[in-house]
Amino acid sequence: SHFHFPHGQVHVKIEVAGKLMYSGIVRDINVQKRAAEDSARRAVAVESLYGIAARSELNLKEKLLAALALGSEHFSMPVAFITRVEGDVCRLEYALGPPGSPTSGTEMPLASTPCEKVWRSARSVGITDIAGEDCCHRDYGLRSYLGAPLLVGGQMYGSLSFASMESRDEEFAPGDLAIAHSFAEWMGNEITRDVTQTELSERAERMRSILDNVADG
Repeated sequence: SHFHFPHGQVHVKIEVAGKLMYSGIVRDINVQKRAAEDSARRAVAVESLYGIAARSELNLKEKLLAALALGSEHFSMPVAFITRVEGDVCRLEYALGPPGSPTSGTEMPLASTPCEKVWRSARSVGITDIAGEDCCHRDYGLRSYLGAPLLVGGQMYGSLSFASMESRDEEFAPGDLAIAHSFAEWMGNEITRDVTQTELSERAERMRSILDNVADG
């Protein structure tokens, strides 16, 4: 008989003709192998993410869409989007996905989306099956969901979300939640930097306008 324990340990008992021949703890090498492979995949994803950040020729939209595509591939979830929450409305700022998926500019009631769980808890959330729960399933056929809070300028802005038309048999691993958080943190920093640069440019333009008026006067 076999009794499974955490961390890939298995208690094995071998009996022959009712006589106990062996009893002990062994390690499931497959579990350890999968953990090592998952760790390597996460490292590659993070390295690729910062490779996108280093590409100065890309504007904000191009960087964010590239990061969404990277995350979509990493999690094997074909739908990916960045939301902004204003009041009770959840708006998709950027989105990727196959035909029939929600697109950029789509607005939904926050309370009827899985993003609400991310927004209310301010932490990464994984849902194996959202069937019947909200408009993402009703309108777009989405089943599984992984999301992380998106902060801009230190304030809650919205969420980074990945979704699939397939439900999951297993819960999302802690590593999945952690990598989603890393992606969201990076995206929040990129948006913050862009907002700051825009505000500085607008301020400089206003100062030039004031100085020009003074000079003309």
